[in-house]
Amino acid sequence: MPGRRHRLLLSILVFPAFLLPAAALAGTAAANKRSHHRPGPGAGEAASEPTKYPWPHLDQLIAQFEKLKSEAGPILVRLEEIRGGLRGSSDAHTLLTERNMLRSRLGEILREGEELVESFRSTQKFIHVKALTKGMQMTLKHQETAQTSNVLLNIMRYDETFAGIKRDMMRLHGAFASDEAAVKAIQTERAKEANFRLMLVVGAGAVMSTLGLAFWMGRRRPEMPTLEARPYEEVPLMTGNSALPAPVPSASPGPLPPPAAEAMPATLGENYRVIKEIGRGGMGVVYEAMDETLARKVAIKRMRPEVLSGGRELEQFFSEARLVASLKHPCLVEIYAIHKEKGEVYLIFEFVEGWTLQQMLDHRRKLPATQANFVLRQIASALDYAHSQKVIHRDLKPSNVMITPKGVVKVMDFGIAYQAKKTAARMTRAEAWGTPPYMAPEQELGNVAKESDVFSLGVLYYEMLTGKLPFEGPNFLAQKREMLYLAPSKVSADISPSVDDVVRTALAPDVSQRFHSGAEFVLAVEKIS
Repeated sequence: MPGRRHRLLLSILVFPAFLLPAAALAGTAAANKRSHHRPGPGAGEAASEPTKYPWPHLDQLIAQFEKLKSEAGPILVRLEEIRGGLRGSSDAHTLLTERNMLRSRLGEILREGEELVESFRSTQKFIHVKALTKGMQMTLKHQETAQTSNVLLNIMRYDETFAGIKRDMMRLHGAFASDEAAVKAIQTERAKEANFRLMLVVGAGAVMSTLGLAFWMGRRRPEMPTLEARPYEEVPLMTGNSALPAPVPSASPGPLPPPAAEAMPATLGENYRVIKEIGRGGMGVVYEAMDETLARKVAIKRMRPEVLSGGRELEQFFSEARLVASLKHPCLVEIYAIHKEKGEVYLIFEFVEGWTLQQMLDHRRKLPATQANFVLRQIASALDYAHSQKVIHRDLKPSNVMITPKGVVKVMDFGIAYQAKKTAARMTRAEAWGTPPYMAPEQELGNVAKESDVFSLGVLYYEMLTGKLPFEGPNFLAQKREMLYLAPSKVSADISPSVDDVVRTALAPDVSQRFHSGAEFVLAVEKIS
């Protein structure tokens, strides 16, 4: 008998992984002898030791995952519909804006799902170890019971559920990746078609130019036409009875004094024909020009001398400009090229004709909620896209937001305005750059994050709804930290009190308590709209 006990102990120590099933089966046989029915999974365990195994925690994780999966389903369906729409739609930017917001939420669902999977896996490991230890103890004491069988049945049931959850997560990740690949393929195909059409147009234009060369020889080339001032009510974004001033091209003002007037060459490079000066700002002088090669208008910014002599800061400026030039989004003003000529540096921008949001607010003081929400959605989409590419604006304000006559909202000067102002301020020994009413409190202290742009977006939203700034100074930092501002519903009686909670979250002084993306901000607004 002693020898038999020693062999039994040795087998427990050497092969513990095989003891749990053996003990469980033995417990099952004993339980069947004592009763004519088998208890349900976990029944005996819950009756005797309700807190020993965390089955309720696993059930809670399963319920949370099912909720995420039910939310992801309609998003995947809508993304598929958007892909179909992109193949034949002429208004792709609206679909892409909606798609970016849906993918942002789907990405959050995937992150939350991975956290649930990790929590499920950790809980399973705990249960397996505990069950193995209990099975060894019962085998040594010859006390196998129905509880052992119930624990094994529960483990098997939850293992199968966990395997299904992992399969679902793999499918969600696959759908997320395949959507990105499919849309890139569609965009590539559309770009090829657009290039082909452009080649046809350029070719036809070249033929016509050759045939009409004699007729046009010696004649003064006419100035490029500009859009006429449109009535305010004709702008899809706006309604009203008064008229806006004539549209202006993209040229955001800055806090620094304008540089001295200098002669601008009539042509830049081999293909940019300068038409006229259209604005002066913190970075330099802005000109309207014509890209003769591609037959399109462009905006050219000639950089201030202070920026060009900035040494290391100049390299940082170029690095930021190159990064911003890689951004492609319908709600961003695009940088086409960085041009150097005769010691001067020029940025070649997309030419956007329309009004700045600052002009809109100066004209109307505030916007109706539907129009403010429309502007918010497009700015939020641009911010989220730029943040996904690791680019933070850092100087979001109404003068950096353009609105075209067709109601398209475009954000300007992502990051480059910050670098230019920082360099120019250092070279001219001016005060610290920035626009205090719109800066997040952490930004005033030298820290910046994507939530800093969300804070600035919250200030813009407050100003669009109320016609006032939430923080008017002079001690901006203290006001922001203490949240010393009037709630929007207190400023204007036509604003719902539910808006106050959304604004409070957007302007939270603590980054962790703020909306973490433009999509979160927009979803919160849409829930109360």
